[in-house]
Amino acid sequence: MTKINLYFLCERSEDGKPGVNAWWNKGSVEKECRLFGASVASLPLGQIYPWYEQELDMNLKSKLGQHNDNRELCALTIYCDVENSGFWDDLQHLPPLFSSPLQLEYDTLVPASREVVGEALRQLRKTLQH
Repeated sequence: MTKINLYFLCERSEDGKPGVNAWWNKGSVEKECRLFGASVASLPLGQIYPWYEQELDMNLKSKLGQHNDNRELCALTIYCDVENSGFWDDLQHLPPLFSSPLQLEYDTLVPASREVVGEALRQLRKTLQH
């Protein structure tokens, strides 16, 4: 199994509802229509889970440098099975890798290659119709 976490800073909504302004929720027919729970794709993405600020670790948020009260931290986590893990593994071996101060704090964090991030975003936009 492969797990990929992508973090985004999103503008906080006026009504305080989490995730309203996350890019994958923008353009919803109704403002109440937000992505929660799993979405499944036939692409190598597999399953996609959104996470919004109240569900994310406060320590992680401070380490990511979120200091603007008008933004909230949102994340998309991708889980794929063994069948699709090879696809992501191949992309992961292409340089360059992203770097983050979090990697110094948490030795279990493995930076994604720019190819992984680019392909993940392409597939997410296609799957989530954005």
